[in-house]
Amino acid sequence: EADYLYGSEWLSFQSSSEVSVTPVFSQEQQHKTYVQNILSLPENTLFVSNHVLNQSGAIYIAGGARMARAVVDVILEVLSNHLSGGEKAAKKLLKSLNRQGKFRVEAWN
Repeated sequence: EADYLYGSEWLSFQSSSEVSVTPVFSQEQQHKTYVQNILSLPENTLFVSNHVLNQSGAIYIAGGARMARAVVDVILEVLSNHLSGGEKAAKKLLKSLNRQGKFRVEAWN
């Protein structure tokens, strides 16, 4: 949890219903949990699709490059399953969201 920057602020935002926060720390526990695995859970795929497609929500990803790529892949898969144009439509949507400032990835090695 040493890497949980602004942890109390995130929890404060969540309690005021401004954001949904699901902290995942793969390095600090014996049983590894990864963001992409959490996003792949059925309740979270529904959340992601509803958040993006029905609520004009934003997605911001920050972390290691491998994690970020895996998370983007899950988001693409989720959106592909909910859009009639499949993966092509999902990629187009993410590009549009990026132009609107609603989809950003900050990744590092």
